[in-house]
Parts: sequence; C-alpha cells; structure tokens
Amino acid sequence: MKILIIYRHFWPDSPPYASMLRTISTHLATQGHDITIWCEQPCYKSSDMSRDCPSHQDLEGVAVHRISRFPLASKIKLIAMLGKILFPLRILIKAMFAKLSGQKYDLVWTATIPPVVQGFVGRKTSKLFNAKFLYHCQDLYPEIANQMGLLKETGLFYRLIKAVEKRNRREADCLVTLSEDMAQTVLELQKPSGSLEIVNNFNLDDFDTATENTAEHTAADDHNEQPIRIIFAGNLGLFQGLDKIVDAARI
Repeated sequence: MKILIIYRHFWPDSPPYASMLRTISTHLATQGHDITIWCEQPCYKSSDMSRDCPSHQDLEGVAVHRISRFPLASKIKLIAMLGKILFPLRILIKAMFAKLSGQKYDLVWTATIPPVVQGFVGRKTSKLFNAKFLYHCQDLYPEIANQMGLLKETGLFYRLIKAVEKRNRREADCLVTLSEDMAQTVLELQKPSGSLEIVNNFNLDDFDTATENTAEHTAADDHNEQPIRIIFAGNLGLFQGLDKIVDAARI
C-alpha cells in the first residue's frame, strides 16, 4: 500500500507525535508498505529550529519530504505563528502539484494538529488522490476548547469549525482514537462512515540513544523507604489539569 502521512512535525522535531510517526512509519515500511511523509523542517520550538535536516531523505525505508521553514521563524514569534497557520495551505498546494506530476497514494493519513484545518487538508488531499482517509484524533476539537471556556458553543466561529470537523470525522475511512471513552464520545458527536479504531499511545523510542539502561532491579527495591517518585509525560498546558494533581499530592 502507498501511504502518505501529512503532519507538520516529524523526528527529530521534539513533540511526541513526531517520534511516534517515525516508529510507526518505519514499522509499516518493514511490512512492505511504501511510506511517504510530508512535514516541515524541525520547528516545534526555537531549539528545534537549529536542526536542519535534508529536504528529501530516505529514513529506514521511509521517504521524508520536508518543506522549508519561514526565515527568521526562530527569532520572530509572528513569523513562527505564520508558519504554523500556513503549513496546511502549503501542503494542499504541494498535493496539487504532486497530483499533476502523476503521483498516486492509496491512503492519506493525518492527525488533529493544527485543529480542524489539518483534518480538512487531509480529507481534501485524500479526495485529490482518490485515496482512503485515516484521521488520527489525538484530541477532540473544537469541543475541548469549549469545555475549557476558550470558545463559546453559541458563537458563529465555533459552529463553523465544528461543522467542518464533523465532516472530517464523518468522511474518515478510518478514525483512530486513544481510548474507549474517547471513542464513545466520538460516536455521540459524529459516527464516521468508516471504521472506528482505538490505538493507545505508546512509550516513545529514544532515537538519540543507542544504549539502554541495564541497571539491575531487586525485590528489595520495592520495599525500601525512599519517597514515591511520579513522572508526568506529556504537554504542560490548560488541557492537562495538572493543578489537580498538585492538589492531590498536597493531600
């Protein structure tokens, strides 16, 4: 199967999904699939922007095509924001030229960042290539913004983008969610025309480290008097509700 994955961030960019895509795509390549990734040069953080990668690269059997980031994006926030906003449009233009050049794909796959518009571009690109559409929902937009009080449910903008996202989900040949409760929420919001799959996120591979921790673990380690150590792995922001974890720790 010829698979086109569209996402702005791909390894060595630093968001978790960028590394997840490398793990998944290289695994699919070993299974005999023809994998192409369209992304941007590392740009998630200013430190990522110091890492320039080949614009075209064969990475463990995966064809990675990186479009250039905007000049001075690492220094001027407005330019960095402009790059984020215009990435879906640049991808849509790239897809049109790819179609004119005779490229073909069986499946177009994208995720939910940037919200709504990325799903729209993935859906339109799949139609352009007459391909199946896989939509990987890492979050449910715009509903999550409404729950956080960032968008009013009665607002015109909210209703507009909700209608677009509703169509993104409905027309997905495969809609992937992260959990049973997320899948149930999706079914209540909009049942996809295709399959609804649940794939939990997984521990990320450390591609920058070749060695593994081989420290021995003994039963005594489970019964010592050392403090309990807790790690949170994920984004730090409004949606995570980490203040509740801090309050629980105090209690």
